[in-house]
Amino acid sequence: FTKYLHGESTGDISDQQQKWDKKKVNKAVEQCTVDSSANKRYAAYKLVNYLGHHFTAPELQSETVKLLITGCNDKDAGIVRSNLNSLATFDAKIFTAEMKYILSEMAKKPHTHYQMVIKICGWLQTTDLIYNFRQMIADQKINIRDRWTMRVAMARMGEADMIDYILQKVKGSKVNDDIVYEIIPDLVYTRQKALFDYMLECIESDEKNCGASNPDSHVKVVCGYRIMEMIAPYIENFPVKIKASGDIDTKDYDKALLDVRNWIKQNRETYGIKKEGF
Repeated sequence: FTKYLHGESTGDISDQQQKWDKKKVNKAVEQCTVDSSANKRYAAYKLVNYLGHHFTAPELQSETVKLLITGCNDKDAGIVRSNLNSLATFDAKIFTAEMKYILSEMAKKPHTHYQMVIKICGWLQTTDLIYNFRQMIADQKINIRDRWTMRVAMARMGEADMIDYILQKVKGSKVNDDIVYEIIPDLVYTRQKALFDYMLECIESDEKNCGASNPDSHVKVVCGYRIMEMIAPYIENFPVKIKASGDIDTKDYDKALLDVRNWIKQNRETYGIKKEGF
């Protein structure tokens, strides 16, 4: 814990921890999450996240996830953001009814990093929130971005009218850098075929409305390059793979785009979407 706090390598200690009494390790880390120092709490929760991904016993995994959820009420916004991002890396099956209830209560009123709370509830299929989200959208007592995120979360939960609403909104917008970086991630999150069909259409477009990857270049390129990177991990048997950096694993982007377009023509009606994961 001290090494982690000071930014030092913890690899050797982490390996040793796997041989210790895991319940004792978990209890010791839990005590660190209530320290008066935000830096210490942050380090503790990062360690909680690490342990959660390395514990094999379901009850211990569950305990770590519950700790992270508790930490989503921390007074430090950075800790809340980190914990929410950590929660999204676990298997949805780990979340118990009690955990989903706690998160759903957070989603009923504006909260630190509120949009991520909403999206986590949508990913976990917390359908009890649909009524609340619809009511909050109708009342317009929350900002437009929060209302949009609620629609996106309900689309993830399969609400047909929300899928249609989102599709009409994006179809009425010109695809450019703003759409690619602000809206496309939301469409990917929904895992809904109608919205993936739209993204595949964008990949097929020859309109040059997006900036090049080279920040010194002012030349506009087709937006399909970036979109195919963003959707590749979520489509079954997609013809390109993604490196750990998030870039397409290719030395020839033009050929990769051509291969993807050919694949779309052949698989438009039959491709599958990977539903697991946040």
